[in-house]
Amino acid sequence: MHKVINALFLASSAVAFVGSAQAAIVDIYTDQAAWALTTGAYEVESFDRDALTSGLSISSGWSHSTVSGGKFYDRVSDTYSPTVFTFEGGASSFGGIWDLAGPGGEGTGIKMEIELLDGSKVVEEMAPTLSGTFWGFALDQGFSSIKFLEGSFAALFETYSLDELFFTGVAGKDKDAAETSEVPEPGVFALLGLGMLGLSLRRRSSQA
Repeated sequence: MHKVINALFLASSAVAFVGSAQAAIVDIYTDQAAWALTTGAYEVESFDRDALTSGLSISSGWSHSTVSGGKFYDRVSDTYSPTVFTFEGGASSFGGIWDLAGPGGEGTGIKMEIELLDGSKVVEEMAPTLSGTFWGFALDQGFSSIKFLEGSFAALFETYSLDELFFTGVAGKDKDAAETSEVPEPGVFALLGLGMLGLSLRRRSSQA
């Protein structure tokens, strides 16, 4: 839920907040239904067509990156160029049905370097124990790409398959937010005219 809190500060005090960087909030999900409730409408890439879903591109320098039987197969190794998922126009959530513990056994896991639209980066890691299960995340900020690197578990590399990939474009999330946002109280605008600042803070309710 979104809640607007009106906190009043003198204009001089507000300068300290203007331009300050806000750390991205990342929510991790292992339940697809819970993830979908957070993201709303999302795109699906099922890897069963010649072309990828519009707005999505995947690049990899590893020769074992292939699509076969409706799945994306890849090997993550820092020795080679990393696999990069790029989202045209940006995205706000990402997930999929993953198998990291398949025929090759458990590997290093996957470290995900998420590049936000403002150029900063957030790092998350996927454990090598996933086996045909959902794993995904949602951010409170848009991101442009996700780079796959070796995780922190002791192994030479990580092989995995991706059955389906899900993501939410930034435009779709912004539209949903605009429809559900609360209208500020009229008094806030009057205070702004007097050199005061109404600071809006967003409180998120976490999901298990």
